[in-house]
Amino acid sequence: MNKEEITFLVKELYKIDFFSKLSADEVDSLLEKFYKHTFKKGSTIVRQGKPGRFFAVIYSGKVKVIMKQGLLKKKLLAELEAGSYFGEISLLSDEPTTAAISAAATTEVFLLNRTDFKQLLSSNHQLAGKIRALAENRLIEASF
Repeated sequence: MNKEEITFLVKELYKIDFFSKLSADEVDSLLEKFYKHTFKKGSTIVRQGKPGRFFAVIYSGKVKVIMKQGLLKKKLLAELEAGSYFGEISLLSDEPTTAAISAAATTEVFLLNRTDFKQLLSSNHQLAGKIRALAENRLIEASF
């Protein structure tokens, strides 16, 4: 990552409630584990019902979060842009993903893989509790 990308990611991580209390050393360590990936417009980033593979922070572009309801019905839950994040729910619960996510435009994201996310949680139980609470709230909101 270049300096501009690092600055962006640090700023966005501190805006996310469950990362906002991390020390500078913890954020430094976390930054080393994120990597950038580009998804072309129309690409499926996350498939609903599959195991979660990563936590993502959007750097640029736009994604659609869509939940299948039955065989034919789909519900648009959200459109997310730069600074938004996704992927924490299935990583926390070890359940399949609750929605599909696709790139509505060419989208660059910073990704933290499942193993590194889990390692972060196991080393910081207070952080794990905060993420769980926020993930539960996002699930409740998605069901309406």
